[in-house]
Amino acid sequence: MKFVMRLVFCCGAIIACAALVSTAQEKVVRPGEKKSPTIAFSKDKKTVSVHYDKGEWTFQRPVVTSWDFKTSGKTLWVATTGNDANDGSTDKPFRTIGKAVDVVAAGDVIYVRAGTYTENVVISKSGQEGKPIILSCAPGDLGKVKVTPSKEYVQKNPSGAVIRVHSAQHVWINGLVVEGPMGRPEAPETEMYGANGITFAGKAGVGCRVTNCVVYWNVHCGIKEMGHGGTKILMEGNVIFDNGTRSTDHGIYCPANELTINGNIIFNNAGFGTLRRFWEADLAS
Repeated sequence: MKFVMRLVFCCGAIIACAALVSTAQEKVVRPGEKKSPTIAFSKDKKTVSVHYDKGEWTFQRPVVTSWDFKTSGKTLWVATTGNDANDGSTDKPFRTIGKAVDVVAAGDVIYVRAGTYTENVVISKSGQEGKPIILSCAPGDLGKVKVTPSKEYVQKNPSGAVIRVHSAQHVWINGLVVEGPMGRPEAPETEMYGANGITFAGKAGVGCRVTNCVVYWNVHCGIKEMGHGGTKILMEGNVIFDNGTRSTDHGIYCPANELTINGNIIFNNAGFGTLRRFWEADLAS
């Protein structure tokens, strides 16, 4: 068994939280209103700020994962002004990420422009080594592409993930803001299985990556490998906070082999920052 773990985020995240919690300004929130966090990356992407009702934090990112993607296939575009009847070109983008995922093939990249996309995403197609399927925010839109599930989806699928990679290999997810439904009226109060921001299931894993994403407000975990035999996943440079309602809910839960977890900023989650096995936990929370 091989496990690669570089936990450069732990101490920095805890220290930053301790320094800033005491000085955080209270925000007025109307009854029934839950305002999404404000996420801001610096121009050089080396700093990220998070501001919401629990406080305000600014972090120096320990890792900025490069994403100057060179695709061997097509480039598909998605925009809130698009239409799923379009061809997905830069001038005629799709409206939903789901439509782009339906037509994507190995070697293609999907670029999603700034905006909020109310949908859940399931990726069950595989890329190939050297020809991954890439789902990314558009260049210049880091921290500006939010994916969040609809009320109807959450009601029908209380254990559903916002993004699910199922039985797929060589899938890269980059630069998305993944907002779960935690705290919304339709969301379950607790959930201990699949209500994650990003889920790897059905042995999904080899060659998969989650990089430069922001993941919060998921009822169970931020990012989770379901214990289905997924392996060789890279989780790097992400910001993961405020996930879960119980001590069994974690920032990252990954009971799998040969993972690389590097340079993530993880804080304010209900359970552990990272749980590899039930007996291998990192205490950042």
